[in-house]
Formats: sequence, structure tokens, C-alpha cells
Amino acid sequence: MYVRLVSFFAVLSITACAGAVQHQFEVPSQNVDHVQGLVAQAKKQGLAKHKRWLRLVHYESNFWGGHKSEADGSGFFLDADGKDEPARELAATIRGFYSKVKGDHGNHPLCAFPARFEWLDQVLHFDKARLPEVECEKRDKFFASLNAESVSLVFSSYYLASAASAFGHTFLRINKRDTEGEERSELLDTGINYSATVDTDNAVLYAFKGLVGLFRGSFLQMPYYYKVREYNDYESRDLWSYELNLTEEEVRRVVLHVWELGRTHFDYYYLTENCSYHVLGLLDAAVPRIDLRGELGWPVLPADTLKAVVAHKGLVSGLEFRPSLRRQARERTKSLGPAQNAWLAELKQTPTSPAPAKMPVAEVAATLDAAIDLMDMEHSEELLKNKDTPATNARFELMARRAELGLVSAPLKKSFPALEAPHRAHRSRRLGLGSGLRDQDPFLAVHFRLALHDLADETTGLPKLSQIQFLPTEARYLPVTSEFRFERFSLTNIINLMPLRRYERKLSWIVDVGGRRIRDKDCDDCFAGAFEFATGYTLATKSESVATWLMADVEAMARPGLDVLGPLRFGLGARAGFRFALHDKLISLSQAKALWYAKSDQTLGFEASNTLRWFYMRNLALNIDVKYRTDGLEAGLSTFLYY
Repeated sequence: MYVRLVSFFAVLSITACAGAVQHQFEVPSQNVDHVQGLVAQAKKQGLAKHKRWLRLVHYESNFWGGHKSEADGSGFFLDADGKDEPARELAATIRGFYSKVKGDHGNHPLCAFPARFEWLDQVLHFDKARLPEVECEKRDKFFASLNAESVSLVFSSYYLASAASAFGHTFLRINKRDTEGEERSELLDTGINYSATVDTDNAVLYAFKGLVGLFRGSFLQMPYYYKVREYNDYESRDLWSYELNLTEEEVRRVVLHVWELGRTHFDYYYLTENCSYHVLGLLDAAVPRIDLRGELGWPVLPADTLKAVVAHKGLVSGLEFRPSLRRQARERTKSLGPAQNAWLAELKQTPTSPAPAKMPVAEVAATLDAAIDLMDMEHSEELLKNKDTPATNARFELMARRAELGLVSAPLKKSFPALEAPHRAHRSRRLGLGSGLRDQDPFLAVHFRLALHDLADETTGLPKLSQIQFLPTEARYLPVTSEFRFERFSLTNIINLMPLRRYERKLSWIVDVGGRRIRDKDCDDCFAGAFEFATGYTLATKSESVATWLMADVEAMARPGLDVLGPLRFGLGARAGFRFALHDKLISLSQAKALWYAKSDQTLGFEASNTLRWFYMRNLALNIDVKYRTDGLEAGLSTFLYY
């Protein structure tokens, strides 16, 4: 969906403004000695190893002590070996600046690499009279269109409906200068987005290609209002904008380097070289006083990049919040009275339904506003695509009726949920050490999770009723038998609880892919691969501090020698849960499930558990687990470190 929509703005993309840079440079004879002198001077000063040069060409140290650029598009290099040879690329860049103009002026290095030119000029002091005269029409038009005054780093909140967006997304917003006599609108700013170009709808292939870097990632320029439409409206994601405290010169260098990056692409890796990684690389290259990528661990998650930016003292000058369409619709509907709600229910079915006879005009307007917001929320995809459907026709009817009233709506109240700011969340990785008893036999436990959050974790900066875990693992050592074994492992474990509300009726769901230990009549103490999917409904309080859910559950397990349906076992049943936040830092989580296994010696399997987790420090928690399963009772006590 996203890729198809981006193609609409191809004319605005940075890459559309860039052609292939000439690799064969012809320096006028009268300048040959001068250029050779500059190359020798650069070598003497060691500029090829200078931090600024390495960042501008995105070089990283390799295992053998050399450097290799992370950029993968040939148009980014002026030397055939420039990707692996910083010194040769530097020399070629200097020669390129003085080379004769051939063909399109816009492809001359002076037009293509303004950030490189500016820095090299500062240290080598180019003789401007010897440089060729070039007309950089496309570059100058690009700069003028941005009209940059400041830069913000924008975080689009977690979106569990898409694997690529489950951990959030970051991009840059180039904020335009105020135009005299015109009201300032952030919607007219420009978004600079780095993302993968996805070429498959196959989920397995999609995951594989994203993990091993087979997608092409590139920077695109698009109107900010489009990003608002995509994230705020279509996906109902909140937007958090962190305005960066950059000087006018630093803002200009960001724009210069954005232009340069439009000439290349990067191999996209979901866990490392992703949207957040290369956005921070862009900032590091343009603002040498910072080193944001040096603060990142592995994997690179969007929320972690926000923590790195905020941790850099004085780098963030302000924080703005733009609520999602879902939040806005909830805000509009919660103030409606009984008569308005009754009419709103009719409007959802019949947009021409007449207003109650004695309803004041202001209440009529407020009800129509709420109906339009609900229509946008429930049919966002078809409305965004401008399809001719009953929903689009109904929305047009509602909009026409609203316009006829000639009444300006009061501004929607937008609260600032400070505790939900994503940079305030606990750290992403987790390591736990603990001990316990299983049927009076002691065990020592090691817990590990690569990312990010579960329902018993503190929810500051994270969604309260969503669980997103990547590689959660538990291993145990059994002192009685001196054995070390895996208890549970998941490639991914996601819980998305969607509380039922008056105007929202979405299913909640759970997905778990990995493996777990079986101790029952089918297999006494063996580890099997497992896939589980559950879906149903959730009820929650307005604050979401108390929630309960009931779901239908299916499970498939596989292991050679399981001998149920060959190596497979299938279960069907139900599961329920109850989450109670006694305090922001003290969470109780109870879950239970019962499964019937087809053609199995273990006809019925069940499990009930309770977790109590206390965050006694920001990134330290005490965890108590009690479980009663088909194979018996166990209890454990662990300490979790989030790092």
C-alpha cells in the first residue's frame, strides 16, 4: 500500500532529481597541477581518514581495519573503487569539482555533492576562479522548495497490523520558514523518509528479504501532509515530533546532505540498517558535533534512536504531539449527549437521516463532525485511494450536510499525553536471572529478549495493551540432574488487545511462533516447534489500567516422534486473560487457556498463570511467576535488567 502511494509523488522524490554522475573526469590542462596539489595537500592532512569525510560518504570500519561505505548505489561514488577506498574517492571528488562540464550540468559533481564541496573547500580553500561554471537548476529548485528553517525528528507510533511498522517508524520533517502574511501550517512542511521498497506480498519471503538485506532502501521527499494522511489517518498512529536544536548552518548542511543521498540507495536490513539508523547517519554527517549512531545498540529500534537524541544534552528544543484519527474520533464522541449518540448511530447506517427536530445547530454540527471522523477511521483505506464506494459516497453526503450549516466547529481539544512520549519507555533488550521450583525440584533460569515489550512491563512510553516481543527465550539449569535445557523460545510473540468501545468493534488477536517444552502423555519432557493464534474480544476501562479478554485459540506443534498426527499435534480451545495495573510500576497479569488435542493421548491440556512484576528502578524489575499446567505446579522469582 505504502509503496503504491509513494509512486504518486515520484515527481517530488529526491531520486527523481538525480542522474548518473560522470566517472571519467577531464581536468583542463591549466588546472592539472593545481588539482594535483590539492590532492597532495588532502593526503598530507589525512582528510581521507577524517571523521567528516567518513561520515559524508557513510564509511564504516571493517574487520580488516579498512573502511567500506554503507551506500550501495554507484551514483554516490566518483571513483570505481570509491565504496571501499576513502582516499581514492576523495581524490576523485577533488578532480571532479574541477572537471569540464559534459552534458547535463546537474550531473556535474559541483551540483551533485554540495556538502562534500563545502567541507573540502573549508579545509583546502579551493581557487573558485578555476572552477567551471555550472547551472545546478534541479538542486537549487530542491533547496528552494524546502525553504528550511529547522529540522524535526518524527516518530510514528507502533502499528501492529504491519510487521515492518510494529516497532514504530522515524523520519525527518524539514520545517519551512514562515512566509510573511501567511499563517504557519506544519502540513506544508516536507517529510524526508527513508524506507524499503517492498516487492513481494509473500509474508515468509518478506521477512527473509528484510532480514538479509534484499530490499532496496532510499530517501524520498514528500509533503508532510501526506505523511499525516498515511500515518495519522490511514493507520491511526500518533505522531511525535522532536524539534532539533540546530544552528542555521547545521540546518543548511542537513539539506545539502539530503540532496546527496538522493543519488544512492542502501541495502535495507530490518534489524540494523533501517529507517532509524540511516536517518541518524544523515544527521551525524551534517552535524559533526553529535554522534547519535554511536549510542545505538543491536538491534536498532526507532524508539532507541529517540532515546539517543534526547540523551544528547541540548539537542531537542521542543516536543509536539499530533493525535491519531482514532484519538480525535474518541475525543469528539465522548462529549456527545444521548440524543446525539442516537442520531450518530443512524447516520452510520443512513447518512441522509434527518436531525432530531429540536436539536440545536451546534449539536447537529458536532454530531456530523463525529460521524465524518468515524467514517474516516473505519474506511480509511478506500477513502485514501479515492475509490467510488458506498463509504466514499456516504462521506461526501455527510460533508455536504456539514457545509450547509455554515458553522465553524470549536477547535478540538488536544491533550498532551506526556507519559506516552516514546523516548520515556524502558530500554528494549532484557536479561533476566532467577530460580524456582517445579514439583519441588529446583531450577535456575536465564531469560533473554532482544526486543521490546510485554503486557507485564511498565507502560510509560509504550502502548498499555500491546505486546511486541522478538526472540523471547527462557533456558533452565536443573541442579538435580545437572542438565541445561531450553524451556521456551519465540521468533516473534505479539498480542494486540483492542478494547470494545461504543464506536469501535475490532477483534483482539495473539500470534506466537517458536517452540516450547512439552511434558504430558504425548511427549514426556521434549522440546517442540509451536505456532499459536488466538482471536476474540477485549473489555477495558477508559484508562486501560484494567483489561480482560476472551479468545478462541488454535495451536500447532511439531516434533519428530511426537506420534499424534505423524510429527504434528493440533489443539483447539479457548484462552482468557486479566491485566491489572495496580500502579504504573506494578502490574499483575493473569492468563489461562484450555486446548483439546485431536487424536492425542493427552486429550485435554490446560495452563493457568499469574505474573506480578514490580519496576523498582527505571530499567530493573522484580518478577514473580506462578504456573499451574497439565504437568504440575511451578513458581519462580527473577530479576530483569532492561538494557
